[in-house]
Amino acid sequence: MKKDSGIIGVLALLGLFLIFFVPLAIISLIFGLADLCSKKILSNEEMKKVMDEEKKKIGIPHFVSIAIRNTPKYDFSIFGGYGGKMQELGKNKYLVSLGHATNRRTIAHEIFHVYRFLAIKDENGLYFYDELLARIYELFRINLSLKKI
Repeated sequence: MKKDSGIIGVLALLGLFLIFFVPLAIISLIFGLADLCSKKILSNEEMKKVMDEEKKKIGIPHFVSIAIRNTPKYDFSIFGGYGGKMQELGKNKYLVSLGHATNRRTIAHEIFHVYRFLAIKDENGLYFYDELLARIYELFRINLSLKKI
């Protein structure tokens, strides 16, 4: 009987591994490959141009001001090599800070967070849900936000 419970424990751990860690590894691999294929944006002028294009694509109104800042010595990602951060500075004023591996996807991701913030305003949203929507928008440019501006 004791041997059976050991086998069940091993199978349970294997199941957890397959359910949680394998999908995370696959998703990380997809984002890693996408990062390798993405052109890095190095100049502030190019960042501003891409930000304006992405802002227009998603439909953020022209009166919303988004400043962009490159912070190459600080990485916002827990995985390294990727990331950004969006902050509200005031009514319709936002700051997007970007890490050292800035590319079009990173900028689109942060612009989506501005869009979601404008759409949900004062409601408390779920961070994980918003992050998932931003990741989908970043990769496929599909806006799955149920709330629109």
